[in-house]
Amino acid sequence: MAATTGIINGTDFLVYIEGVAIAHSPSCTLNLTSATRDTSSKASAGVTNREYGKRDWSVNGDGLYQFTTSHGFSSLFSLYKNRTKVTVRISTETADNKYYEGEALLTSLSATFPNEENSTFTYT
Repeated sequence: MAATTGIINGTDFLVYIEGVAIAHSPSCTLNLTSATRDTSSKASAGVTNREYGKRDWSVNGDGLYQFTTSHGFSSLFSLYKNRTKVTVRISTETADNKYYEGEALLTSLSATFPNEENSTFTYT
């Protein structure tokens, strides 16, 4: 199957942990950051000079809370509780499309249970 052309609908992207999609996920975000390091000296004439430092990445998203869902809050809670390193991939299900993947730690997990609204969870 050929790669998707044109603007890609965000609905097509899913987050996978160990090859299984996060269940009932309305949204997800891929974050790429790069720290900088100060390379200024007296010769910089009062101007700050910078070079690239360490790079980092993260994926965060949310899901609709269900007790009976595989790879929902309960699965993520087990990974968090056991401090399990996992392979995370953010991609579409189209075979030739690009994807972003790496080894990750689950560093944040929360659930929200509002009155007369959908119960949800968020993760990073």
